[in-house]
Amino acid sequence: TVMMVAIIVIVLEIILIIVSNFLASRMIGPIRKVTECMDVLSTGDFRPSQNFDSLDLNRGDEIGAMSRAVTNLCKFASRRT
Repeated sequence: TVMMVAIIVIVLEIILIIVSNFLASRMIGPIRKVTECMDVLSTGDFRPSQNFDSLDLNRGDEIGAMSRAVTNLCKFASRRT
């Protein structure tokens, strides 16, 4: 019975690791894209680029809000220059 409990605990740990990696990748990838776009904007380059096309504008969370804000900033700044 101790062996069965140990096996169950190990299987549950593996499942939790897989699920947490999946969830983390769904957050980290879009944040990286927004960060890359902000890095481009910080150099004064407001031209639309492929980086901006890959932003997740339709997300309903904070990542989507940041993506929309960066896109709007780029559009506004490109009209000003």
